Amino acid sequence: MGRVNGLIKIGVLLVLIVLGFAIHRGLSYGLQPKPEGGNFTLDSAQGSLSLHDVKGKWVVLYFGYASCPDVCPTNLGLWSQVFHSLSAAERAQLAFIFVSLDGERDKPLQLERYVHYFHPDFMAVTGNEAKVSRVARQYGVKWAKVSSQSALGYTLDHSSYSYLVNPDGELVQMFHHATASDVLLKAIKARLKSE
Repeated sequence: MGRVNGLIKIGVLLVLIVLGFAIHRGLSYGLQPKPEGGNFTLDSAQGSLSLHDVKGKWVVLYFGYASCPDVCPTNLGLWSQVFHSLSAAERAQLAFIFVSLDGERDKPLQLERYVHYFHPDFMAVTGNEAKVSRVARQYGVKWAKVSSQSALGYTLDHSSYSYLVNPDGELVQMFHHATASDVLLKAIKARLKSE
């Protein structure tokens, strides 16, 4: 019996290792070596929103989609913890923009409700595939539509970085998927203090 339990544990461990590599591969879907970043304009629930509209603030950009089952909610939850940990004065210097790669399904009003679930200060934008693809290329985001047998019909495989843009609109830092909220908070506070 002990030997069977040992074999089961080894089998489970191997499955977890393979699953871990698969998840990592999906999350690291491929990032351009040095994303250029830069301004863009997409659609929000209030109309067109450009990165220039929040010039003068630090901006966190995150690319994903509202139907994402785990990766996006994880990162949005972590950034929510950061925003809830900042003072009102600090939050006034920082903006968060969720860029949906799924303009086909994610409409601006729906997106706004989605991100406000995480924090009322979060903003969300999207656009047609050509516009979204152009912005994704600027920030080195890799993504692809993947057919699914689920009711959704398809999912999106996408890289999962958070991008920090300085008040001049320049991309200055990237954070890996699921970076701990205390690490994010420390990095953000350091940037805000340097202003």
